[in-house]
Amino acid sequence: MKIGMIAMAAKPYHIGHDALIRIAASENDRVNVFVGTGDRSRSGEFPVSGQAMLDIWLKYISKTLPQNVWVHYVKAPLRNLFNTVGVINELHDRSLIVNIYGDSTDIARQFPPNTLKKYFNQMYSQGRLRLRPIPRKMTVNISGTKMREWLSNGKKNQFINALPRTLRKNGEDIWKTLTEDL
Repeated sequence: MKIGMIAMAAKPYHIGHDALIRIAASENDRVNVFVGTGDRSRSGEFPVSGQAMLDIWLKYISKTLPQNVWVHYVKAPLRNLFNTVGVINELHDRSLIVNIYGDSTDIARQFPPNTLKKYFNQMYSQGRLRLRPIPRKMTVNISGTKMREWLSNGKKNQFINALPRTLRKNGEDIWKTLTEDL
């Protein structure tokens, strides 16, 4: 059984996140997506409420995902991904293969080989723990930073056009949910 793993903040969720999840869903029997529930607030950037994004995930996003995708709403997505891989590692089941997905830059930074060998040596050395970096050119060159910039500058059309097609019909409501408390 192939199990895909993705950790993301997704503040806000955009077409690149959606493409990543759909690629993983097409290549695995099951995909676990760990989504951060905390706020995204950095100096100089548009703040995105964790609660607002959770509401959007529950109301819209989760309903549009492939059936083999399970979304886990957690405080620490990366830690939860590592913990889940650890549980799978302890099973010593050679039929289980774990594929970790993410942007190429994030994968290189978050999952260095030394770390994988240290915590999951058997799975990693047997080739049952694999990294699946997805370059943006395979999906779409969009970022959360750009999405937050559009929110900050009131560029609603650009923001909505960068949502997955399955969400664009709800774009006005998503925009309002993210901007109404400011």
